[in-house]
Amino acid sequence: MYDELVRLGYTNIIVVGTSFGGYMAALLAAQRLIYTLVLRAAANYADDELELPYTKTREVREHSTPIYRQDLPKTFTNRALDAVRQFDGQTYVIEHEADEVIHASIPRSYFAAARHGNYMVIPKLTHSPRSMPNPEAYFALVEFWIAAIVRGTRAASEATG
Repeated sequence: MYDELVRLGYTNIIVVGTSFGGYMAALLAAQRLIYTLVLRAAANYADDELELPYTKTREVREHSTPIYRQDLPKTFTNRALDAVRQFDGQTYVIEHEADEVIHASIPRSYFAAARHGNYMVIPKLTHSPRSMPNPEAYFALVEFWIAAIVRGTRAASEATG
């Protein structure tokens, strides 16, 4: 998709990824010239375990009640975090406060790796707004925050020419 946008003449491309898509967006930051990176409830994986079935991961072998490949120690690093470390644009990391899939250590590790940007927490939000009692309100909130990031990115681009 990124390459198609470039082919169509777009510049200053904002890449937004959620969960596995957030992990992929982080990796894309090392492969393409993106302008702004938005990682919402982004997952992360050990490089050597990405393609393994969950039942074969260290997490299953070492923990009795794991969070799906997500409770990573502070010392963890991989290609996705390295890509964010090297990315010189704005990185916005959005944590879902009540996320039952992505442990808070994951968005915090992405933000710690970022050179520039901001960290936001959406109160009481689980991994998917669809599972919430009032999903429309949470989808609206997520949309509002991402739209604000896009407007701010656009204004910064116009100001700096």
